[in-house]
Amino acid sequence: MNAALEAVERALAHLEPSRLVRRAMVSLPFAGPFALVAFGKAAAAMTEGVLASRPDALARGLVVIPEGSLAPHRHRAVTVVEAPHPLPDARSVRAAHRAANIMASRLPVLALVSGGASSLVAWPVEGLTLAQKRAIVADLLASGAPIQDVNLVRRHLSRVKGGGLLRFAGSRPVCSLIVSDVVSGRPEDIGSGPTVPSTGGLREARAVARRWLGDRAERLPLHACSRRTAGASFVELASPERLARRVTVELRSHGLAASVGRLGASALEVVVRELLAESRRLAPRSARVFAVETTLAVPKVRAGRGGRASHLALRLAGELPPAVSALVVATDGVDGRSGHAGGLVDRDTFRGRSGELEAALRTFDSGALLRERGAHVELPRGHNLTDLVVLSRA
Repeated sequence: MNAALEAVERALAHLEPSRLVRRAMVSLPFAGPFALVAFGKAAAAMTEGVLASRPDALARGLVVIPEGSLAPHRHRAVTVVEAPHPLPDARSVRAAHRAANIMASRLPVLALVSGGASSLVAWPVEGLTLAQKRAIVADLLASGAPIQDVNLVRRHLSRVKGGGLLRFAGSRPVCSLIVSDVVSGRPEDIGSGPTVPSTGGLREARAVARRWLGDRAERLPLHACSRRTAGASFVELASPERLARRVTVELRSHGLAASVGRLGASALEVVVRELLAESRRLAPRSARVFAVETTLAVPKVRAGRGGRASHLALRLAGELPPAVSALVVATDGVDGRSGHAGGLVDRDTFRGRSGELEAALRTFDSGALLRERGAHVELPRGHNLTDLVVLSRA
């Protein structure tokens, strides 16, 4: 197996969500019965950690997972529901109502929040229909806006995000365990912060909406987010940065001189230039690891099966120096519509096939071309720590 791919797999296993939750349960700030709400791509795995630690104390629970995901083991008090990603539908609204009901119970609440939660629980503010919110979020995602900007607007268009769920809990304790998928993200950025008060205000949200949506932003019914902090606590269990550091540890066990790099931007073409510059500076038997969430403006009509990681892999392929390879993966194992996690490429992956490479990039069919060339990468699902790039030189 390729050393970079093995290092990523071992790092993801080290930061496996159920393992992290089991460890955190020892310090849970309430000892008696509690209620549970869990949302996101890692919700099932995180819930397994709770069930392995304190199943008898779990009095009531709701777990919301992306449709088609594996559910956690059954528990008499826990309801598991599916909702869509990346855009909400009526199931997302029902899930939000159920979560609010659990928060309003007379129990302290343990919240498990991970990436992808923004679309899984959705309750639009007054004056905004679900269809309108879907259209706004779709336009933000397609515009190339950074996820922090997308989630800032989401928080101010929702009754349950930006700490909105805390309103239903009254004065009861709410402890949130968070698995972050946002590079340099704050706790409120993860899943748009359903149980974390927002630090960004209405003025900032309006300015961000105006930047990406133009005049439409003036008509959005943005509202103030919760400012409650009493009784609310949170612990970040894992992050993209922590994953990148762990990958370097695993690469060093393969004899590579590995280090974590930082990128100065998220726009895909800028990221490509920075990564190519980094690749030219690599010494023999060395590697650089980057946690990255590229932004890419995608036409509304998409012809192919691609994703951000696969698209970035194709952009790097062919321009890498000799003996340098690039592993580019979505750590949740689901890279857009590609059907896999990403790709492993070097300058020879598409040698003599530049026309096909250009066509795949133009039609966002990167996933299909990677699979055809046997350069696609599979990773386990149930985790989510954003995208990762590993540049390595033999």
